[in-house]
Order: sequence, then C-alpha cells, then structure tokens
Amino acid sequence: MKNDISYNDTISIWIGGVASEERFKKLMSLGDNQVAANNMQLLYINGIEKNINKKLLIINGQFLPSYPKSPVFFYKKECYKNSIDVAFLNLPILKQLFKIINIYRETKKILLKKENLSKKCNIYVYSMTSSFMNVSKMLKKNRKFKNRIQIIQIVPDLPEYMNFEKKNIIFTILKKIDTYYLYKLTKFIDKYILFSKYMALKLKIDEKQYLVIEGMVESNVITKKEKIKNNKKVIMYAGGINKKYGIYNLINAFKITEKNDFELHLYGYCSDPKELAQTIGNNNTIKYYGMKPRNEILEKEKEATILINPRNNIEEFAKYSFPSKTFEFLLSGVPVMMYKLDSIPTEYDKHIIYIKANTIEKLSKELEKVMSTDTEKLAEFGKKAQKFIIEKKNNILQTKKMLDFISK
Repeated sequence: MKNDISYNDTISIWIGGVASEERFKKLMSLGDNQVAANNMQLLYINGIEKNINKKLLIINGQFLPSYPKSPVFFYKKECYKNSIDVAFLNLPILKQLFKIINIYRETKKILLKKENLSKKCNIYVYSMTSSFMNVSKMLKKNRKFKNRIQIIQIVPDLPEYMNFEKKNIIFTILKKIDTYYLYKLTKFIDKYILFSKYMALKLKIDEKQYLVIEGMVESNVITKKEKIKNNKKVIMYAGGINKKYGIYNLINAFKITEKNDFELHLYGYCSDPKELAQTIGNNNTIKYYGMKPRNEILEKEKEATILINPRNNIEEFAKYSFPSKTFEFLLSGVPVMMYKLDSIPTEYDKHIIYIKANTIEKLSKELEKVMSTDTEKLAEFGKKAQKFIIEKKNNILQTKKMLDFISK
C-alpha cells in the first residue's frame, strides 16, 4: 500500500452476509448453508482490518433460504459491535426488496453522519446478488455522496452459475431475467475483485477495472500436522454434494477401485440425500457425514490421507470460478487431488495432484495409483503445498494487494 494513504479519513463498509463462527452455527440451524461464503468473507474482513488498522462497518442481508425451507418467516434486525443484520420478510422476492431498502437505509445513515460528511468511503460488496447490487445503484445515484464513494464488487461466482439444484421452468426463467438485470447493474461498480480472470470477459470490463484474487487463507494459522494414522486411510471430500461438482463420478469410481484399505468420506450439504444414498448403495467403505461445524471439518481434513475435489473442467462454470475448498485443502498439510481447472494459475501446479481422467474407469485407476503411493511421500508433498499457500496466499498479503489496487 502507498505510504501516503491514510485510512483514518476513509470509511470502510462491508455489505454481505457474514457472521462470526459462533453466530454462523445459529444461522446454519435456520437453513443457511453458505459455509464457504461465510468463511471467505471472514478472511477478507480480517485481512482488510489488519491492513488499515481499524474495524470495518458491516451491514448484512443474511443468506437464508426462503420460508418454509427456513423456519424463519421474519428475520429481525440484530445489532452487534461493528455489524448490523438487517430485518427482512423471508419470502421470495419480498426478502430481496426488504434487504435492498434496509441495507441502503443503514449505509445512508453512516454516510450522512456529521463526522463522516467530508470523508471518502470504500464500500465492499460481496457477491453479485440483486439485493446488494441494487443498493450499489441507489448509493451511486444519490447526489449527496455519490462522488465520495467507491464501490468494490467482490465476485466469487457469476450469477448465472449459482443455485444449481433448482431446475423448474419458472425458476429458470426468473433466473435468466435476474441475471440479465444484474449485468445491467454493473455500470454502478467502480472496481472488481474476481476469482478468475475469465470472469472479466463475461463482465466486459478492462484490466484497469479488476484484480484477480482467487482466494486466501488465514495468516496466523497453526501449521502443526498430526502424524498419519496407518490403521485408517481416508480419501475425503468436503463441500456441496451436487452432480455438477463431480461427486457422483467420484463415488462410482471409488466403488470399482481394487484398494480395499481406504475409505471415502463425504461431508457437506446435499440437495438430494435420497439419490446420494442410492448411489452409495450398500458399500460400507463410503460414508456420508452431512453438514458438520467448520472446526470439526478442519480437524477431519488434517486426519485424512488424501483430500479430493472431483469438480472437472467439462462444465462451463468451472472456467468462471475458483473452488474455495482448494485453499482450505492445501492449508491442511494433506495432499490435494483435483482436476486442472482453467481458473487455476500455473503457480499451483507443483502443489496439486492433478486428475487427468475423463471417465469413471480412468478416475478409478488414478485413485488407485495415488492410494498406492507411500504415505510418508504423500505427507511430504502436502507439507510443501501448505508452506506455499501460507507464505504466498495469506489474507494479509492478498487484501493488501486489493487495497493497493483500489487506491490507484
């Protein structure tokens, strides 16, 4: 960051849907399954705060599924030390309107405080959702402060590639309309933080408008790795259980491997538990544990022999996103096995075991090859990958790059 920049004279506001790990447990009980999004927001916020040496003001429109999928019919406003969860009626369309009005109202209050009237403001908006981007539009159209605010849109996923599990015709039509409108709202964004360079093509923005930060990890992580337990060898996946993520191909490939000293453990939200159970069948070496608290997942990852992400490069969306689990997996110190996605920069190539298979049978053979590798050799590979991710991709360093970029 340039030395002549003072953040004491700049307001920093985060608009998203984030909660502390403790509060997020409560949100999960109410139906929120955006674990990766919450973790990434916490990393960004922590990194920014350490770089600017002060707290962000956080305004949340929490990501709850609509009633009755969530038991919450009306989400009440909740205030914390540096953050506010706005109130909303938790019904389709209406909840978006409530969030727009209430997030805008809370942001406006901050900007119009007497002590803030002469200050510039960086507003970080997490994810391309209609609620948050309409707030950006309203802020930019307000003459009282439009010239002193800079809106930084963080784009973990493009809108057309979100919510895979919903397939009915009405949703598809509404989704297309919403996506078209969201792209129209991009004219109110000043700068972008993208998770893949290919996103810029879809957004039709030039290189001066965006910076690619594919993800980050905690800067103060404890790197101690537990000794591998040879009595139980585990291939583990943690994340969304969805066909488009290649999970079912992984299950079917594992079922035909000839290595019987390994187990496949799956963790995460499943949109169709019945289909998952049918695919696993009566194979007792494949176990699905469902949603678990983040700290438990992290411990299980450290205990695994191999971590795997079977999302392949066939689906178009793979080009326009960077799996956040990649960082979590590499951080564990356990070797990571995944496909070489277009969105993965070459600097990662030495630290990932890439899958080349394009059929279930070939994937099975590749799994067998890795499972046959000496466990000490695998452990050493994982340790080097962990060192790389901590030194080069920690949230202090990554958010500093962002702050340098937006200050230009």
